[in-house]
Amino acid sequence: MSHEIRAPMNAILGLTYLLKRHSPTPEQDECLDKIANASRHLLSIINDILDFSKIEAGKFLLEKAAFPASAVLDHTRSLLEEVAAAKGLVFEVSYNNTPVWLVGDQTRLRQALLNYAGNSIKFTEHGKIILNARLVEDYGDEVLIRFGVTDTGIGIAPEKIPELFQAFKQVDSSTTRKYGGTVLGLAITQRLANLMGETVGVESVLGEGGTFWFTARLGKGSPAGAVKVDNAELALKSQHSGAYVLLVEDDLINQEVARTLLVDAGLRVDIAGDGKRAVEKVSATNYDLVLMDIQMPVMDGIEATRLIRQMPNKSTLPILALTANIFEEYRQRCAEAGMNDFVAKPVEPMALFATILKWLPESAGVALNILTPVYKAEVNSDQNQTDLYARLIDIEGVDVNKGLTCVNGKIEKYWGLLKDFVTLHRDDIGKLNSLIASHVVGEPLRIAHTLNGSADNLGLTQIQSAAAKLEVDLGEGHADVLMLAREIEASLKTLEKRVAEIAKDDEGVSVEANFELAMQTLLELEPLLKVDDFKASQNFRENRPLMRASTDKMLMANLEGAMNNYNFPSALSIISEIKPRLNESIRVLKE
Repeated sequence: MSHEIRAPMNAILGLTYLLKRHSPTPEQDECLDKIANASRHLLSIINDILDFSKIEAGKFLLEKAAFPASAVLDHTRSLLEEVAAAKGLVFEVSYNNTPVWLVGDQTRLRQALLNYAGNSIKFTEHGKIILNARLVEDYGDEVLIRFGVTDTGIGIAPEKIPELFQAFKQVDSSTTRKYGGTVLGLAITQRLANLMGETVGVESVLGEGGTFWFTARLGKGSPAGAVKVDNAELALKSQHSGAYVLLVEDDLINQEVARTLLVDAGLRVDIAGDGKRAVEKVSATNYDLVLMDIQMPVMDGIEATRLIRQMPNKSTLPILALTANIFEEYRQRCAEAGMNDFVAKPVEPMALFATILKWLPESAGVALNILTPVYKAEVNSDQNQTDLYARLIDIEGVDVNKGLTCVNGKIEKYWGLLKDFVTLHRDDIGKLNSLIASHVVGEPLRIAHTLNGSADNLGLTQIQSAAAKLEVDLGEGHADVLMLAREIEASLKTLEKRVAEIAKDDEGVSVEANFELAMQTLLELEPLLKVDDFKASQNFRENRPLMRASTDKMLMANLEGAMNNYNFPSALSIISEIKPRLNESIRVLKE
C-alpha cells in the first residue's frame, strides 16, 4: 500500500506544485490548491495507516529530546485555530502547572493531541475547544503529564465509550457518513500513549461534549538541551561556517548525498571510505565532528570508533552514527563504542543539521551574518528541469520527491546520482549470488545493506523494500533468498532501461566539436580524478556531449567505461592518450 498509493500521491502533489509556479490564472490557482489539499488529506490517511502498522509490528521508535511544552500545545492550536474559527468556535489553551521544558517526542505528542483536537472540531458545531495539560505526578527526573482536549460537541453515550479506541471501528456509522474519517486517530493516540508508558481516557455526556485525554511519562528538560530543527541549517551556516567534518561512508551515492547537504550548510567535508581509513585520517587531522557509517568493508564504524576513542585528545571528538538501524539495542552498542548520537538513514536534512548543531563545539568554524534561510528543497523552475522532473516521476518504483529531499531539491544532482546508482549497482545481484554459491559469509549481507541504503536515499521504493527484506533474511541466516534476489535484479534492470531511455533523450541534442574547450574540460577533470573527488563524475557527465563530438570514438568509449565504473586511475591514463590528439587537432585547426 505504501508504494502503490504513495507514489501516485507524491506525483500529484509534486506536479501540482510545479504548475503553481508557472503563473496560473486565479481560477486555476484555486483548483490547484484544492487538488493539493485533497492530496495531502489522502496522504495523511495513508500515513495514519502506516503509523498504526508500525506500532502494531513493534517497529515504532520514540525520540527523546528537550522541548518547551508550548511546542505541543501552542503549535497544535496554530494548526487548527483557523479551522475552528471558520466554524465560529473559540479555541483556548491551558497549561495549568505543567513544567515549561520537557524531554520526549514532541512530534508524537503533538500527533496524539492533533488527533483529539481534530475530532473535537469535527464534532462540535458551537461553543469552544480547550487544549490543556497538567502535571499529575513528579518523580524527580521524570514527570507524568495529562494532555487533554475538552469540547462542547455532540458527546458520546456511556455504553459507546469502550469501543472508541478500536481501530477502523466507528461507534456510530451515521457519523462516518456525516463527518468522514478512517477512525484510526483515536487508536493511534492510545498506542502512542502506551509507548510513552501511560494510557488514554474519555469523560463525556451525550449532547454536551466531553474531554479526551492521554497521559505521558516524560523527562524534565531545559533550553540547553533543545535545538530548533527548522532553523538548524541557518544556525550551522551562521555560527559554524567552515567547520571541518569527516564523513565516513563506503557507498559513493550516500557519500555524495551527505556531502551535498553538508557543503550547502557551509561545512568543509573530508571523506573516508571505510573505518580503517577513518582512523588514519582522524589520527592525522583535527576534525570538528565525525559522521560514522556503521556497516563498512575493511573495518566497521563501531570498531573504528573504539580505536579513535583510544587516541590521545580524541575523547571529546563528536562522533555521530549514520545508520538505518535505530532500535534501542543497536543504539546501546554504538554508545558503548563511544559514539555521541545517531542520525537515521535515509538522511532527513533538517534532522541531520539539528544533530550536528547539537554536537559541534562552539569554537568550530566562524560566525557569519546570514539574513535569510539557506535551505530550499524545491524543484528548479527552468523548463528543462520541469521536463526532467516529469519524466523521472513517471518511473515505476521511484519516489522522486523523497530523493530530492536528500539533495536540497536539486533535480540535476538527483538525476546524476540516479544514473550513478544504475552504474554502481547493476551487477550487485550477480555478485551476491556468486558469493552465496561460494559460501562466503558477511559480504552478501554488506551488498544488501549498501543497496538498501542507497536506494532508500534516492527514493527507489521498490528496490529498497526488497533489499531491506533481503538484508534481514541474510542477517538471520536464511538460505533461500533467490526469489528476493530475482525480484531486485528485475527491478534494477527495469530502472536501468528507463534511465537509459531518458539519458538518450537528454543526449539527443547535437553538439559541435570544439577541441580547445574539450582540452580545457580535461585539464579541469584531471585534478579531481587525482584526489578521487566525486565531482569528477558530475563534471564528466555535464561535458560528455562535447567530449563525444571532439574526441576519438574509441578513446572516448574507453574513458566513458572508466568513468562509469569509477576507475579514476584508468581514466587518468586514457586522458593522457587523448590530450596529445586534441593538441594536434587544435594545431591543425589554427593552421
